Amino acid sequence: MLLALGLLYHTHESGVLLSQLETYLSGQPAVTATTNTPPQTTSAGPPQAQALAQELQSTQLAARGQDWQLASSEMQAAEASWAVLENTYGKAGVSSTDLNGFTADLANLALAISEKNVGQVQQTVTNAQKSLAWMTTNYVSGSGPTFQQMSGLVSDLNTAAGQQDWTRVQQDARLLEQMMQSIQQGF
Repeated sequence: MLLALGLLYHTHESGVLLSQLETYLSGQPAVTATTNTPPQTTSAGPPQAQALAQELQSTQLAARGQDWQLASSEMQAAEASWAVLENTYGKAGVSSTDLNGFTADLANLALAISEKNVGQVQQTVTNAQKSLAWMTTNYVSGSGPTFQQMSGLVSDLNTAAGQQDWTRVQQDARLLEQMMQSIQQGF
């Protein structure tokens, strides 16, 4: 796979892309960089997604005001909404990696609230909102690649590299890059 990406891109970006792909396919938790862009909110999708987005926002506002009891209550409501939504999104084909990542965001948020760490609450809510928006977009449009699609493409790419079919390697590498860009749009 590295050879295929190297053939297509002889830059630092191919190394970054490969690293991100390996992390995604391994199921290990990924560290995503946060930016100062405003958090994405969910305006489409099931009502539970809209409720969850609002509960996350309320948790963030409560933490800013250092009303930790309210932040805790909103967090519990968010967890209840997620319990329902997770099953819905799983059935719709949202990847287990994305589902588990959001569950981890909620666990990190609960920890930040228990530690009364306003900055960490802000950062975690922002990450969770972006993840939720990505999953909702994936759910609504079905546009995101599935784990099975990526796995099949990586398998085909490796087979093509083994057979030294460089045309197919380049085609698979382009498709893989498009999938990775699609995944990264949520972060």
